[in-house]
Amino acid sequence: MKTKTALTNRIKGYFARRYRGDDPARACLYWAQAASEVITVETGQRTIIQAGQCSWPIVTPEQDDGVSPTHLSFMWDPEHIASRFANAAGRLPECHIWAAIPASGEIIDMTTRFFPEIARGFRLDWLGPLPPDYFWGTADELPDDRIVYKPNMDAIRLALLMIEESW
Repeated sequence: MKTKTALTNRIKGYFARRYRGDDPARACLYWAQAASEVITVETGQRTIIQAGQCSWPIVTPEQDDGVSPTHLSFMWDPEHIASRFANAAGRLPECHIWAAIPASGEIIDMTTRFFPEIARGFRLDWLGPLPPDYFWGTADELPDDRIVYKPNMDAIRLALLMIEESW
């Protein structure tokens, strides 16, 4: 079986060949689809697309002042006014999308390397440990127990519709 490193290199190449946008840091939908397709084709494992909430800590517990933001979070809230505007414009509302391997309980998030850049765009300083280039592992293998990946069926349905229409 191919190593995770070899597979992630294939995923990056597949993404580079297929993605036509101008901001790979904000293309979690396409990264997840690329991961799902490559892993399925290369390993024969069943993969799925998951979407919903994701939060990564930007400070250590010791750096938490009790006032400032502690996480970079992508929140799924379809009723939020910004989500309604995004839907009306044919765009994906705020959420995060990743691939998963149900049989092993693994999460594959190819976008973690972009999180500090995204945080800077929100004027958040990433003071804690930097996220890895990508995360591929089970929830027990996440580098911090404050990291959250929480799928939502409505977000997943919308992500799959967006993939079908645009990929």
